[in-house]
Order: sequence, then structure tokens, then C-alpha cells
Amino acid sequence: DNFLFCFDGKVVMIAWGMKPDSKKHDVVGSIIYDLQLQERHKIRFVPGEHGVFKDKQASGMSRMSGTVLTKNDIPEIIADEGYVFKGWDPEPVGVTVDGPKTFKALYDKAPAPVAGNFGISESPEAAPEPEPTPDPVPEPKLEPAPEPKPEPESVPEPESISEPDKVPWYRHFWFWLTGSGCLKWLLWILLILLLIILLLCLFKSCDGIDGGNNVKQVDKIETPDGRIIDDNGPIKGIVGDDGALPGSPVVAPVVGDDGQEPPIIENPGAPDIIGNRLNIYFENADADLDAFAAALSGAYPSGECQIIGADRNVPMIQILIPEAMRDVIREELPGKLPDYDFFVVDESIFTINGQPGNNAENIGWHLDAVNVPEAWYITKGSSDIIIGIVDDGIDANHDILKRKIVKPYNVFTQDNRLSLGEGHGTHVAGLAAGADRMVDEGVSGVAPKCRIMPVQVFDNGMCTFSSLTSGIMYAIHNGASVVNVSIGPDFSGMDVLPIADQNLIARTQFKNEEKVWRRVIEVAEENNAIIVFAAGNNNILACVSPTNRSDLTLNVAAVDMSVRGTDFTNYGRGSNISAPGKDIASSVPVNDYAIFDGTSMAAPIVAGTVALMKSIDEELTVSEALSILQSTGIPVSDYMPPMIQADAALEALVSGNIPSGSENSEESPGLVNGADLPKGSIVRGNDGSAGDDSVAGNGPSAPDDGQEISAPSDGNAGGGTDYDVIRRMIAEYKRKISELEKLLPENQ
Repeated sequence: DNFLFCFDGKVVMIAWGMKPDSKKHDVVGSIIYDLQLQERHKIRFVPGEHGVFKDKQASGMSRMSGTVLTKNDIPEIIADEGYVFKGWDPEPVGVTVDGPKTFKALYDKAPAPVAGNFGISESPEAAPEPEPTPDPVPEPKLEPAPEPKPEPESVPEPESISEPDKVPWYRHFWFWLTGSGCLKWLLWILLILLLIILLLCLFKSCDGIDGGNNVKQVDKIETPDGRIIDDNGPIKGIVGDDGALPGSPVVAPVVGDDGQEPPIIENPGAPDIIGNRLNIYFENADADLDAFAAALSGAYPSGECQIIGADRNVPMIQILIPEAMRDVIREELPGKLPDYDFFVVDESIFTINGQPGNNAENIGWHLDAVNVPEAWYITKGSSDIIIGIVDDGIDANHDILKRKIVKPYNVFTQDNRLSLGEGHGTHVAGLAAGADRMVDEGVSGVAPKCRIMPVQVFDNGMCTFSSLTSGIMYAIHNGASVVNVSIGPDFSGMDVLPIADQNLIARTQFKNEEKVWRRVIEVAEENNAIIVFAAGNNNILACVSPTNRSDLTLNVAAVDMSVRGTDFTNYGRGSNISAPGKDIASSVPVNDYAIFDGTSMAAPIVAGTVALMKSIDEELTVSEALSILQSTGIPVSDYMPPMIQADAALEALVSGNIPSGSENSEESPGLVNGADLPKGSIVRGNDGSAGDDSVAGNGPSAPDDGQEISAPSDGNAGGGTDYDVIRRMIAEYKRKISELEKLLPENQ
């Protein structure tokens, strides 16, 4: 009652240190007075390449606005051998702090030492020793002059003297070319071959059709209804006449060669799935897929199950089935094939986590927000570090991408024929490792000296669970140090559920998908590759998505210019790092630039930063990278993880100041150590009761009207997902929201 006041028909509340959560409430009031605290600014000192700080913690500090820097603020530098510390650029002493400041150490080469007596160096300016007094010159004695000798008779010089060893090498070479014999023709043949090789190398490096990237445009076909689509191949059985599967991965296209799309089962609040396909994943990484294929054929001799995809790296087999028999086949597969340990995963459809933006102001703000220019004082990356961009295609001839692309791959065509896609992959690739030639216009990759491996997992605008996992596996097995995945399952509509129910779904649903991702992450660890996932754009707990249930991946949420969570980003548990994701400028087809929003944009900013870190320490692990990024990042509100600071992360890595990483809790599968849940929410256990992670609050999140909303149970369908339960939960909450809205006055 001491903080509520009524006057002029208004109710005023004084709130100290709090703000309303715009994600959960409509804010209709206004701030009358906001306490203005004195602003602090970051002061950063960069030691450069030829020295280190005497105190490893001295690289950064913060000072109040208006503070004048003194000698006591300046860290002490220890120059490397052969160099002398010269000073700072600019000179920091006397500078008034009015914003972020960066000072770079300058060095001169040390003067070469001059050898002196007994090995003691002497300065070149040392006074010279006095010259010794010369000995007296004796007077010459007079002796009689000798008689002159008779001159010898002159001998005529020969007309020519053969000295082949003095003939220039090029004359020898010319004699060989113009002479006779087999040697002449052999040399000419070698010269012609050398010339052909040089011309081929020249043409390959020029800006030709593919820009020297070995990327070819995917073929186009016309469908019976007159549409022009990408030809990513037919959907067909892949078992050979000998009963064996192909040795290399085969991913079935989504769209048929006649343009016919597969039957789609829509799941409001959860990902849609393809109705006539099932994915069979094996518990044993060394499962014999050929033997399973033979057993499957014996179990279904009439051909109800046709194998259309297989990937031994995962391992996985995809079957094409009659849509009407989907549930029957799914239930009876384990009984028909009891000798094999496997589980079934729906062929869900994934979406890109980005969309066009419309704010052209402050282009390039994301580079300054994470201190990319300052990070470049340390490194711009190494060409040995490859970033896999698993996405919808790429504009390989874009000015900031050409000649940076290695091992491009289309999972559907199993070759280097890629499409332009919708521009999403090109935008993501430019953010991660695009050239810095446009940095003054606000467009550049975070790691401009690193290279890009584009992996296409979209077929005419559609990505599937199997194509995404196989695409990530390709990048890992082909040398990508960092793999960016700005794609994920779509949970549009789930944001109407309270936090507690979202968390319950994260604990109990999509468990088979989670097992597959654990296998993919395990392979990434074995190959020292770091996977970066976009957290998603559905304004829900990030851990609802099975891609965000491990702290052995970087799961990136998005912030805006005010360093707050965007209105679309997934947040809380399941997200473990943040980056700019609003109004982000980058490359798009064809050789153009555009602004996009989304966690899709935040993820490659993190991927580029990790690539810079890998350029310094190629053996950097995902746990080390995450610990550094979190400890050197800056706080973000709205239950969000820290936002990266690229320069601080590199400085910590160079100095060896790597904090110990956090570990996953085996007792709470599906939840990573991200931001805490908001106050007032309850995290329920698998049985619906409050679990160990509960937060004291205002009681159950479900409306207390006597009607119980059924919750998903753990372990349903052998780890499968009960889409009907999720659908009913969302429908019930929408009904209750509608009823509450009817109770409001019409003018509110």
C-alpha cells in the first residue's frame, strides 16, 4: 500500500528495479519517471601479436562516463623477444570516457646487438677507441738497380677457346630445343603439357560460371501443370538387384519428379509430418543395414515397405508406405523384426528460422554489438577452418562468397548441384564467413578468412528430418570444424501454453528424435566439430525442440539492438548463448544484399565467432567454446543466455583463461543449463507433479475451473510423439483464452 497511488482517475504503481514481461503481458501503461543511472563504458586494451599483458586479467575494464584515464588504468605490456613496446594507439592517458574505447599496443623491432669484448654487447654509438700510434717507418737502403730482363717473345692468342661451362644455361636450353634428336621432341611435349596445366589453373581461378567454387546449378524441369521446379531426382526404391543398399548415403527427395508433393499430416503447435514415410533408426551404430533390408523385404513380401533412403553414418533406413497403413506398420514393425534393435521416427518437415526484415537503419549494428572489428585485431580467421552451412542452397558467385566454397553438396542429388534456394542459405553463409570487402557498408562475415561448405537439405522449399541429419553428417565427415544449422522444427501456436506445460512437453515428447540428435552430436564430438543450432522463432521454451536439448551444442537465441530478447526468439532452458538476430544485413541472391530477422541470423554470428576461436586453437572443444562465450558475454534480460563478445572470447582463449564448462544433468534429460524459468512458473515432472526443477510461484499454470487438461505421458509409442495430446492442450487453452477475452469490456 506504500507503493500504490490513485489520482486523476489513474492507478500508479512504483516499481523499483522491475519491468513488466512483454512476452507474457500487454503493457498498456507508461513510465512516468525512469531513474537515470550514470552509464558505464567498456575500455579494452589489445596486446597485439608481439606482446602479452603482465597481468592476464588486464585486457578489459569499465569506467563511468566522464572518467579521465590515468597511468594507473594502463596495463603493463611484456614485449616478445626481438620487439620493444612503443606505446598505445591512440594514447589512453588523458582520454575522457564517453563511450566504448579500444587501445592497441604498438611495437618496434629491437635493435640488433653489437658484439663487444668477452661477449658483452656494446652500443653502436659508443666512443671509438683511440687509434694506435704507427710504428716509425725505416728509411730505405740504396741498392744497385737490377739489370733489365729480356722481354719474352709474344705468343699469339688462339682464335677460339671452347669453354662450355661458361655458356649461359638458357643457351644450353635453346640448343636442346632447336637441335636434333628425341630430346628435342620430349622437351616440346613437356612444355605443351605444362602450358595446358597452367591454363586450366588460370581458368579455374577466374570468375567463370561457377566462380571457381565447383558449384553447379541444379537442373530445372517443367511439371505437367506448367510449373518450373528444381530437379532433385526421383523418389524410388534403392535396393539393388543383389539385395544390397548403396554404399553412400541416399536421401529421398521430398517432391516427386513430376512436381507432386507428398501427403502432409498437419499438427497445429507441432511440426507437420509426411504421411507415407517412416524413418527407422538403429540403436547400434554398426547395424547391418543390408541384412535389415533383406529381413524387411521378407516381412513384407507384397512390397508395402519400399526402401527409398539410407544413411550408414547415422545409421538410418527410410521406407515408403501406404498412407492408410501408416499406424499399422509403425506398431507391427518391432514384432515382425525382433532380431533388430531400432526405433521409428516420423519424417517431420523442418522450416528455416528467419524471415525478411524491414528496418534499414543501423545496418551492420550486429558487428559492433559483438565487437567484431576489435576481434579482428587478433585474427580474421584461417582458411584451414571450414564452416558447414547446412541450409537451402547458395549463390556461389556472390561477391562476398565466391572462391571461398569447398566441398559443396546436395543431399538429394548426392553431388555438387545446388540451387539458389530462397536466399536463406546465402544470407547465413555471408554472416558466418563472407568476405569483408563490404564491411564499411555494414555487411561482412564474422570470420572472413575462413571457408564455407554449403550443404543443401531443402527440396523445392521443403526440408525433412532425414535430409537435415544426413546433411549435418556430411559436413562433419568432410572436414567442417563448425556446422551451422539455422533450421529447426516449427512449433507455431505452442506459445499459448504456460511455461510449465511447455516444459512438460519437452520432458515427455520427441524422445526418439532426441536420441537421433544425441547420436549426431556424439559423431560431431568424435570428429572435433562444433554444431551451432538456431534456437527457433516460436516464442517458447527452447528445449521444446529436440535439437536444443544438449549443452554439447551451441543453441542460439536472438536479441535486438537494445540487447533484449526479440519478440520471436525461443528462450529459457534449451538456449545457452545469444547473438543479434533483428534487422541483420547480409548477402542474398543474385549478388545482392537484404535484411533478415530470426535466430537463423543469430546462429551464424556465433558460428563465425567459434570459427575465429578454432583458427587460434583448432583442438578447441565445444565445452570450452561454450564456457568461454558464456563467461565473456554480456547479460541479457528476458530469461535469455549471455550475448557473445567476440573480442573478449578471443582474448580469453589467447591468454589461456578458459573457465571450466558446465555439465549436463543426466537426471534431467532434455533440459540444458540455460537461463532460469520465470518466477511464478512450475516445472512438472513426467507424472505431471512438480519436479525437482520447480520454481516457487503462484500455483498450477492451468486455469482452475475444475476441468483438467490431459498432459502427455512419458514413453508413449516407444518414445514417439503423441501429437493428438499436444493438439488438445493447445485447443483447450485457446478456448479458455477466448472465454476470458469475452469477459473484458469491448473498449479494452
